[in-house]
Amino acid sequence: MSGRAFLSLDQVAERWQCGKKVVRGAIDRGELRAHRFSRKVVRVALDELERYERRLSGARSRDRHAEGAEHGGTS
Repeated sequence: MSGRAFLSLDQVAERWQCGKKVVRGAIDRGELRAHRFSRKVVRVALDELERYERRLSGARSRDRHAEGAEHGGTS
């Protein structure tokens, strides 16, 4: 794991403009991988966070495309 950049849950929440509970929810559901360095220190690797964000972005794009097709248009 050395050489990897890690973010705290507060930093992820700030990046996403949400509360820390949203970040913890993604971790608890197994959608976002977190690393526990001690009892109180939990971090998310930046590369894993970016991969998760790309997956979300792709899913939203597919949803918008499907929604446009349902209404007779394309997006």
